[in-house]
Order: sequence, then C-alpha cells, then structure tokens
Amino acid sequence: GEAMRHYSDPADLKQAMVQLLGRHLQASRVVLWQLRKDDWAVVDQCYSDGVSQFEGRYPLDDFVRPLFAKLRAGHNVISADIQNDPDHSPAQKAACEALQLAAQLSVPTFSDGELLGVIGVYQCRPRRWTENEIELVKSTAQRVNDTVSRALAQCRLRDSEQLLLEAVSYTHLTLPT
Repeated sequence: GEAMRHYSDPADLKQAMVQLLGRHLQASRVVLWQLRKDDWAVVDQCYSDGVSQFEGRYPLDDFVRPLFAKLRAGHNVISADIQNDPDHSPAQKAACEALQLAAQLSVPTFSDGELLGVIGVYQCRPRRWTENEIELVKSTAQRVNDTVSRALAQCRLRDSEQLLLEAVSYTHLTLPT
C-alpha cells in the first residue's frame, strides 16, 4: 500500500503493482487487462518470470467470453489446475498449455458498477491459491483502482491549472496571490 502512494503517473503505478504482486506471489505472470467497449481486452501492464510476456489486444470471442461473463458478474475466476478443470473446454486447455497457463487467479476491477479490467495472476504449473493470496489480489485490485482514479484526477487538475495559467498569461491578466 505505502509503496504505491509515491506514484503520480497511473502507468508507473500499475507497472509497479504488477511487479510487486508478481514477485510477492512468486507468480509466473501477472497481467493487468483493460477491457474495451468493442469487446477487446488490452494488456495494460504485464509482469513475467520465466514465461513470455503477454502484449497487445485480444478479442473477447467465444473462447474467453464465459470467463469474462463470470468476471462481469463480479466473480473471481480461480483454477488451481486448468488441465484438470471441468470448466475449461479441450480447446481452452490446449490454448492455456501453449501459453504456459496451468493455474489462474483472475479478479475483476469495477468503476461505477462497470467492469473496467481484470488482474490476472498465472502460474506455469498447477497451484492451489490460498485464501490470503486471493484476498491480497482482491485488495490490490481495489487499491490500484482507487489510486489510479486519484492519480488521473490529479493529472486532470494539473492540466486544468496549466490551461488557466496559459489563458491568464495570454490575456495579460494577473491573478491575486
């Protein structure tokens, strides 16, 4: 919590969060997914250790739509062993194996009731997620949402102040001090 308060840039904050979370959980990969209204998921930030990075954007097609339906409903998606999880189809299992995803813990992030993103923590081998790990990812998601919202508001305020100063200097007015 304290380590993240020092970041004023939202991108730096999110990158620090995935790095800290990945190292603390000794995860293979931590991805901060941002959801777009056009049914695409975009990798916002990614941490990886011993596996490839996820980059770019991915369609929310029939392949991952059931996962995101659960997340939109406010549920975490947790699988200790994807290859033996009956909730995953054979095609999903094959794709997960190719991506070195053997276990996952995905937590949704919301703003005003709308699903904005997902923090996905992945392991390249089966892993039983503890209640403490699940709670840590959930509380991290909430803290990052809150802190990013504050940082964005501060950026907007700075931009607004800059515009005001430019307008004042353009009109040659002086502001009372």
